[in-house]
Amino acid sequence: MLLVGMPHMLRDILAGVVAAQPDMEVAGEWAAVDDLEDAARHAEADVVLAGLSNDQELPSEYHELVNRLPRVKVLGISASGRRAVLYGLFPQTADLGEVSPETLASTIRRAAGSQAR
Repeated sequence: MLLVGMPHMLRDILAGVVAAQPDMEVAGEWAAVDDLEDAARHAEADVVLAGLSNDQELPSEYHELVNRLPRVKVLGISASGRRAVLYGLFPQTADLGEVSPETLASTIRRAAGSQAR
């Protein structure tokens, strides 16, 4: 999993949620959307957790990432950490509403298609 473009505090919280899951790991962190495709390839990320500004739509770079790397899902997290939106190829979106650590972990697991090991 790759964490991209979010405030430090939110990134630390999300990294903690992921670290608490035995079948997930943070493979990298990226400050901005520059060279996002290279970062996702290098990290071998199945899921990119992307910071969203004020519950906005994802920037076009994330849509391009999903089109170029169809196996990658993008989970956009609002700056407040209270809302999440899952993006996949075609672009499919699912508004997840308010999220808890449990809901977030479950959504990441489904997005990655991972099985508990």
